[in-house]
Amino acid sequence: MSRVIKLVLLAIISSCCAIKAAEPVSIFPIPRQVETLEGTFKFTKGRALIDPSVKIALSEELTEVLSLINQNKLANLSLTAGLAANEVAVLSLRIDPSVVQHDQGYRIDITNESIELLANNESGAYYALGTLRQIIENSNKELNCMRISDWPDFKRRGVMLDISRDKVPTMESIKLMLDRFASWKVNEVQLYIEHTFAYKNHQQVWKDASPLTAEEIMELDAYCRERYIDLVPNQNSLGHMERWLKHEDYFHLAERPVHIESDNWIIDGRRMTLCAVNPDAVEFMDDLYGEYLPNFSSKFVNIGGDEPYELGYGLSADACEKHGKSTVYLNYMKKIVKRSNQYGKKAQMWGDIVTKHPELIPQMPKDIICMVWGYRPEHPFEEQCARFQEEGILFYVCPGTSGWRTYIGKTQRAILNINNAIENGKKYGAIGVLNTDWGDRGHMQPITSAYPALLYGAGMSWASDTNMEVDLAQLLNTKVFMDETGEFGQALMQLTNAYMGGKGVDQAGRPYFDMMDRIEFFFEKDYQLKHYDLELLPGMRQEIKQALKKVEKAQPTSIDAQIAIQELRTAARLADWGCRFIEARIAAPEQDIYKISARLRKQLANELEAISEEHRQTWLLRNRQGGLSDSVARMEKVKQLLLKGM
Repeated sequence: MSRVIKLVLLAIISSCCAIKAAEPVSIFPIPRQVETLEGTFKFTKGRALIDPSVKIALSEELTEVLSLINQNKLANLSLTAGLAANEVAVLSLRIDPSVVQHDQGYRIDITNESIELLANNESGAYYALGTLRQIIENSNKELNCMRISDWPDFKRRGVMLDISRDKVPTMESIKLMLDRFASWKVNEVQLYIEHTFAYKNHQQVWKDASPLTAEEIMELDAYCRERYIDLVPNQNSLGHMERWLKHEDYFHLAERPVHIESDNWIIDGRRMTLCAVNPDAVEFMDDLYGEYLPNFSSKFVNIGGDEPYELGYGLSADACEKHGKSTVYLNYMKKIVKRSNQYGKKAQMWGDIVTKHPELIPQMPKDIICMVWGYRPEHPFEEQCARFQEEGILFYVCPGTSGWRTYIGKTQRAILNINNAIENGKKYGAIGVLNTDWGDRGHMQPITSAYPALLYGAGMSWASDTNMEVDLAQLLNTKVFMDETGEFGQALMQLTNAYMGGKGVDQAGRPYFDMMDRIEFFFEKDYQLKHYDLELLPGMRQEIKQALKKVEKAQPTSIDAQIAIQELRTAARLADWGCRFIEARIAAPEQDIYKISARLRKQLANELEAISEEHRQTWLLRNRQGGLSDSVARMEKVKQLLLKGM
């Protein structure tokens, strides 16, 4: 019998004597079936029975949390794998798929005499213990009698974190996130990689990025397994390779190895995409896979393949003209799939190209998993999911947190996007959900601002019918940041929805960020101004101000509480600065930035310099040094343009 399981069950047994006042049961994700029964259960002297076949590798963190509920041995129970003829178990845990038939499902029966946990498999037993722990944490010495029957909507419930643009979290930070994800019954995590793995023969690419090493990946892989999380490798393999292709040693692999003038501003003067008709590109990716993939125990790999912007604009132009761009794309990805298969991995592939060219779907390898992504509330998930179901291709739905290219997030937009994805994923048989948190344009947003959307996505992935109407502010206070005042969750929700200007209606724009997005366009043209509801700016500033007042009243006690507070202060300060900058531009003659008064431009530049220094300090509270200089450089560029001609 596992020593860890003994410790956890003993902690659960003893924790029933915790001296908290009775409170309503608070379980997240909310189980799909909870039947309240008459009576209460009280622990008395007896035995706790564990199925001898169960070997659950519960985390040390969970064990410690359970042990802290009551450090005194007030419950007089002992743990056993078998009972004498006249004994009755007070608490029991066993796996019985004939009773609990849903994969990863569990049942908890609390009666006047005993607590019985039944599970379909080991992961179901892990989730049952997690639910029981929450019941005990919110109860007094007595537990209300009940039956809980629970199982997930989706077999795979994932989170993807971008650790390539530009933020690589510390190991401590990653593990804290993994602990939280596991407690929300998330069972898949991907760390998105472009160049932030320490490949032995490619040091010039990652030397300033503070990459993860093979040893760190293996450590995280083991940490995940203990929490029933599958750590899936994620290495882009076609587009988004600019961190490689900017170096001369890799020019020969690029679609456009030399500068080619283009009227497409996205690709003009940039090398971002491998050449899909160059055999060396396939061999290059195979070399990376050979070093990267063996560090993971997962049977899957996300090979990327999204947004190959330059495809057909360079060396592949003739092939694209002859065969069609979509065919050239799919032929390349088939080769990449085959190489990844040789390392024992089943490939996942982003679905943006094949959904734009649905004639490709029947030609896709049948053993691939398509990752159907889209981040607008109105993304056509229904149309796309229906087509994959029709063709018999396995697929995930992949919504997002909507926090990238903002400072403070857009939670309401994320909720609408997640609802759309989950509804149609369930309807058309998706095998999984991957909630993505990207870091485009300097990864300015802190992870704290993503937690509302990550939390909501986890609940919806488990059981959407019972978790769609959750009180996110309350959950943030009780399941993440541990704030008994209730202020921190309220502040976080208000701040991450400030983009709506207090109107409560989602909007596409992010005016307080756009000067950091495509900087030259913003300064020289009317970039994005025509898309804003400029009347919302005062409301945005008011929402930010009110949220900060709540932050100052909050008393979170989570392990990262002070970091989270500082992150919100910095992000809010930057967002408010962005609003004031937009207001200054609107008020200027002809909305020309350079016609803002020299005095005000200098003031804005000085304020941004101070915020930039605060951004540096806040970044390092959770993240490694690598990438920080790239992020800060965006602020420096804005500052220099503000001071231009002065």
